[in-house]
Amino acid sequence: KIHHDYNGLGFWGRGEWKTNKHLTRAYKGFIDQKRITGLNLEFVWTRGHDGEYWNEYADMLATSAVQNYKKEV
Repeated sequence: KIHHDYNGLGFWGRGEWKTNKHLTRAYKGFIDQKRITGLNLEFVWTRGHDGEYWNEYADMLATSAVQNYKKEV
């Protein structure tokens, strides 16, 4: 199960939205490859910035990764 707070991840992953940009095409390709190998994926939407511990933790990790990347570039 992939828990996410942006609906696009589920819509693209399930093939419900078009993948018009390079990043969304790459994401959909990655998801499709995982399904080919037999991985069963389920997308579960969760409300973002609502105090849900793991969602807040994931946001903190993502923010930290972006900040570290910017320092390296």
